[in-house]
Amino acid sequence: MIARRVRGPALAATLLAVVLVLPFVVPAVGLGLWRTATRVRTGATGGAIGVDGETIAWASVGRGEPVLLVHGLRGEITVLLPLAAQLARHGRRVVLVDLPGHGRSAQPARPLTLARAAELVVAARERLGLPADTPLVGHSLGAWTVAWISLARPEDCGDVVLISPPGLPFDPPPYPLLLPRTARDAAAAMPLLFADPPPAFPPVLHVAVAREPRASYELLRSVLTGRYLLDGLVEGESRRGLVVVGREDRLVPPSIGRELAARSPRLEYAEIAHASHMVVWERPRELAAQVARFLDQPSSGASSGS
Repeated sequence: MIARRVRGPALAATLLAVVLVLPFVVPAVGLGLWRTATRVRTGATGGAIGVDGETIAWASVGRGEPVLLVHGLRGEITVLLPLAAQLARHGRRVVLVDLPGHGRSAQPARPLTLARAAELVVAARERLGLPADTPLVGHSLGAWTVAWISLARPEDCGDVVLISPPGLPFDPPPYPLLLPRTARDAAAAMPLLFADPPPAFPPVLHVAVAREPRASYELLRSVLTGRYLLDGLVEGESRRGLVVVGREDRLVPPSIGRELAARSPRLEYAEIAHASHMVVWERPRELAAQVARFLDQPSSGASSGS
């Protein structure tokens, strides 16, 4: 009887230890828990669709006029869900997609270049039944992708919002900080991404860097060739757009966003105070207010800041 009483608490303690430790020992478990918890917290629904030979994961939050969100390098739907939830409060149905090799999407069947990413975003928008004039909102390299769509295929998008956009020449951080493969590199990258970096516990960083990086490397290599620079192109922007950056961005200098907006009368410019490159996480409410203000106005207004 005593042995049975001892085994009960011991078994419970063992199970608890497994539940707490397993996500860090098996990163896929940790990533799955993070993704599921974020979707539950934000009320997101979703699934997967076939698009031009690729399997693309998608999610949706809210009801109303649609807007499509595109993540950046090494990003995924989960990263943008805090912003999506805030935009939903402004009466929008926010749809998000994972590019191939990111988030819950399968690895790419073909090399993932910026042009390929743009093609897949447009094809996914069509496959999901969203109108051709659906506004596109991109973060970081996703903003570059959205800009490329608006310039190369303006008939396939509505207004555009470019959050923390690259696209013009600047000196980027070294590869290990752009695409960390170790917890140490991830910790070193945190001050570039956040104005006030959150606590960086090594086990959590280990889970974060465990994601398969091949598609992100392909995407990064494609833009580092210079082939997709927006120099000489953004001046011909025909779509109405908003460029918005974190005022303390240390990854992509805010001057890049200012320069992009200055080159086209169709582009507004706004800054979010007390935020860096991950403004989508740091200040989702303030960012959503800027995006909603822009999308709700009938025509371009003056540049602003917050």
